[in-house]
Amino acid sequence: MSLNTQQRDYLNNLSPRARACKAIRRHPFPVIVPGEPIPAGVIVRAVSGGIDVIYICPNCGRTKTEETGPRGVIGMGEGKPKYSGGEGGKETYLAPKGLGLTAADYRQHYASSIAAMIRKEAK
Repeated sequence: MSLNTQQRDYLNNLSPRARACKAIRRHPFPVIVPGEPIPAGVIVRAVSGGIDVIYICPNCGRTKTEETGPRGVIGMGEGKPKYSGGEGGKETYLAPKGLGLTAADYRQHYASSIAAMIRKEAK
């Protein structure tokens, strides 16, 4: 697998934290646990017709917003969660259309960038 110059430039311009989230294809968003306080990294905001629950990735800063109905039931709002931002908005989180990066490209680039760290730590 060989990346072209544009693909390498895009990946290298991502912050290391954004690169990590993209490589593992998920964000470690905080979880709301019944009976416990709303955790840090979750914002609950009243909006017209319901409540928005906004989760912030502690790794890269990307947000996921779930719209609820007026009773606050997740999954009862309009449509799927909406994602935005990432690492303070300093980079374009989504790759430009037509760049042709695959999930395997993200994983390989990430794995290559941490390989030296892993070898050094191995005892």
